[in-house]
Amino acid sequence: MNAIIVGANGRPSILDMMRTFDFDSEVVMYTYLRSRRKNKTIWQSYTNLKHGLTHKRGISEPSFNTGDKVIMWGTRVQIELGNAIVYNHPKVSNNASNKKIAREIFEEKDIAAPKLIKHNELYKAPYPVIIRKDRHRAGIEFYIANNDLEATTIVSKLNGAEYYISEIYPKTAEYRVHCASGKALLVKQKPSPEDKSVVAWNFHQNQLPWSTIDKAKYDFDMVSLSLKAIDALGLDYGAVDIMSEPSRDGFPKHVVVEVNTAPSYTPYLISKYGAYFNKIFSESTKLEAWDHSKFKKGKSLSWKNKQLNNK
Repeated sequence: MNAIIVGANGRPSILDMMRTFDFDSEVVMYTYLRSRRKNKTIWQSYTNLKHGLTHKRGISEPSFNTGDKVIMWGTRVQIELGNAIVYNHPKVSNNASNKKIAREIFEEKDIAAPKLIKHNELYKAPYPVIIRKDRHRAGIEFYIANNDLEATTIVSKLNGAEYYISEIYPKTAEYRVHCASGKALLVKQKPSPEDKSVVAWNFHQNQLPWSTIDKAKYDFDMVSLSLKAIDALGLDYGAVDIMSEPSRDGFPKHVVVEVNTAPSYTPYLISKYGAYFNKIFSESTKLEAWDHSKFKKGKSLSWKNKQLNNK
């Protein structure tokens, strides 16, 4: 069986892929929702067929056999995976979804990222600082504190939720590096707002389109840092948000902000991820990650279409 298991946030993107990408084999997408009234999980499936998708609702929780390929797309749902070949196993996806844990892992493994500030050392913070819940998405509940009073007020708004405090990296550019099995699928640059003092540049905040970076112009150090972040979190693939080119001295050229395991994407990205998933489904064993550390600077860090298409 070739399966994709997806949570609510990633469902629209995967449905678009299932409708538009021509997989070489049968693929089943499993998705679920929690019924508060019945206090149980309701499973659904979508199967790609030549005449379109077949949808079933209220099915049993999926089960898998040895050799089945299972891609977890932005979900940490706990189900029995048996001896299936799993990409982005739920056990490691939690490392990415909990942004505080991810930052702590980056610090432990010496991967450049904005510095975390301990809660009991906020008085030492170089204000302004960012305060966010450990788990968040898009630009929702993005807070900036300019002094102790503002920080205290923001924390009270979180109503007891776990949170982290981070320094502000003075970026002048921001990117998203889509990584898969040790190579880059695609690099996108986020548009900078007219007011570059604005901290959040994501689509949720400014609704501006992103541009695609040509492979010949990939920054080796930035892509390498992104691949190391994926490896540090134990993921097989993910979209790494990178801030770059600081306006002040004393900061690294690139830092990792976070890793997304269910990024929304355009038709072009659908084709890239679709080809990558197709590659996974065509392999009898788990796809080995390309070890970029063994190659000299200047070697390609990106997947070529012919590699993904087995040509």
